[in-house]
Amino acid sequence: MTAVETGWHCLGPAEDYRDGRPHAIEAFGTKLVAFADRRGEIRILDARCPHMGGDLSYGSVVGDTIDCPIHRWRWDGNGEAAGGSPHPTPTRAWPTLERDHLLFVWHDPEDGPAPSNPREPASSIAWTLATQRSSHRGRCPSTSCSPGLSLPGVRR
Repeated sequence: MTAVETGWHCLGPAEDYRDGRPHAIEAFGTKLVAFADRRGEIRILDARCPHMGGDLSYGSVVGDTIDCPIHRWRWDGNGEAAGGSPHPTPTRAWPTLERDHLLFVWHDPEDGPAPSNPREPASSIAWTLATQRSSHRGRCPSTSCSPGLSLPGVRR
């Protein structure tokens, strides 16, 4: 696996994730699932269901939750069990950020928290590329922020 810097990493146009479906993302050596809640806020969780390992990206978005395709147990955007599970085991929720119509996910190999008031995290290659070309508003600013997503460690 290629080393990935700590920082905000661009996943493409935010609107692409607001279609009512779960979206699989291979990133940072794991599989993630992105979905929009009823308010349109995009949430990202580990895609592996903590119950039996089902792939949440094959589940369904139900209100503000995503359900597992195996037993229909649900998790909310914070990774908390929200229905169906007699053993509420949480899953990891990943911090997200929208800027200039683009979706970013926070990654820190040492599991450090995302900045509470993000501006321009200097350590993030993706953030830098996106903000340097923010005049494209609504479009991916570079090849590092495209549907193919060539940023090291991230695939859609």
